[in-house]
Amino acid sequence: MHSGGRCMKLEELGKLMRYPPHVVRDAKMLLDADRETFKTLEEEFRYYPQPVNLVYAKRFLDWLERQGFPVEEAADIFRRWGQALLHGRSKIAMLGACVYLVARRRHIPLSINEIKRWCRCPRRRIYRYYQLLVQASGVPVPDGVDLHLAWLKRGAEELGAPREVLEDAADILRRFRGRMGRNPKVVAASCLYLATERHGLQISFSRLAEVFTVTEISVRNTVYEILNELQEEADR
Repeated sequence: MHSGGRCMKLEELGKLMRYPPHVVRDAKMLLDADRETFKTLEEEFRYYPQPVNLVYAKRFLDWLERQGFPVEEAADIFRRWGQALLHGRSKIAMLGACVYLVARRRHIPLSINEIKRWCRCPRRRIYRYYQLLVQASGVPVPDGVDLHLAWLKRGAEELGAPREVLEDAADILRRFRGRMGRNPKVVAASCLYLATERHGLQISFSRLAEVFTVTEISVRNTVYEILNELQEEADR
């Protein structure tokens, strides 16, 4: 990922997300609590979830900072457009949508499912807010080719694939342009599978599905589609 900046303080995050001071105070108490105490307090806050949501937002941004994610850019999008769209909407889902918009804009391999786990809200809601942000901000979202490459590099690194395998997979990806509308993780996993086959390496569909957090059948079907398209290209 790209280099990030300093960690955002809880008070700054509370102000950004427009939480009142008493919510920030309660969230600080939760952050300072040990794990077991936090679980108990989280249950008590079930009908008053703002402090808990603020804690999860803080932990989410801290995790992003450790990954080198440009958190300040996401905060700026939230400040400029997210706040205006907040009426009647989830603040933490809007924050997740801002993060996803930055990830798409900068070709950072960060999926909505990863964001969903941190924000604890439905994937569909985050994506709907993301679409609202794109409309409101006019921020251009580039085509998917570079995003596919980003997922390809991330997966190859996790699998320990040699450089020549990654280069071969990237070449297959560039030639397979007919299915760019597909899930970039599925396409990247499929190209990586074909490249490892060419180099005599054994990586199973199930292992690729696990690394890319997609289904095994999706990878298998896309591999066959890529092979068919490459064969048609060779026959022309």
